[in-house]
Amino acid sequence: MKLTRHQSHSLTAELRQLGLSTWNFPTQLMSDIPKVHSRVVQTTSMYQIGRDHLLYMDKNGAFLNQRLLSPFECTFIEDLPYMRRKVLGSVNIHIPLKALTAFLISADIIRTYVDVESTMVLHQVHSQMVKVHGYYVHYAPHRIVTPFGFSVTRDQFEHICICRHSVKNLVSSNHLGRAC
Repeated sequence: MKLTRHQSHSLTAELRQLGLSTWNFPTQLMSDIPKVHSRVVQTTSMYQIGRDHLLYMDKNGAFLNQRLLSPFECTFIEDLPYMRRKVLGSVNIHIPLKALTAFLISADIIRTYVDVESTMVLHQVHSQMVKVHGYYVHYAPHRIVTPFGFSVTRDQFEHICICRHSVKNLVSSNHLGRAC
């Protein structure tokens, strides 16, 4: 699965357009039960389980659907140390990991772009691991392309974890499976 992200098509941009936020990126997304006045976040509206969407917003900002997800910590790939797992949150119902990974990226929970955009490929290694590799495009002041790689895993307790990899380590899937 190929996924392209752009800063103008993000949760943060949508919240700003609606006047719900002036901050750059959330550090955590809380979970709550959607109410009658809650609206589906359009950036992630394609992600749902049955009739339930994963991400909603109200006058206080965005929140995850508590029936499906716990609160999640948001993280920027570049801030993660290499080869160390970090728990982001947990799921309350089975969600296919590849679809969940795409949602986490689309919801700015896993931030994969700097100034402009990123393009990546999601590869399902097995039911409990998805590898992601791609590149950022940013400007400082000229165009810079920076490769990145990480994996998203689900453990036996339904915790969703992320582990950053160097681009060199992406070649060896056996190494990825053992390290994280």
